[in-house]
Amino acid sequence: MPKKDLLEFQKKYRLDNSLYNFVIRPGVFESAVAVFFIIGIPSTFIIGERFATILSVVFSVLTYLVLKNEDKKFNKELDEYLKDD
Repeated sequence: MPKKDLLEFQKKYRLDNSLYNFVIRPGVFESAVAVFFIIGIPSTFIIGERFATILSVVFSVLTYLVLKNEDKKFNKELDEYLKDD
């Protein structure tokens, strides 16, 4: 299979599924850490330390799970694309 077809598939998939860009660019774990700080720091000033920490941990875990699922979807689509050839 030519390399150009694989690059076209990745480009089309990334355009159709914009959430996957968070998996490609920073990575799954790095995105979850970023969400932890983005939610945790302002929430600490607004609602207090303990609840802000719990809130940021919950959202970072959800972010990790959603992005991990997106990565699995991409790998499944890629396997189907490669199997069709």
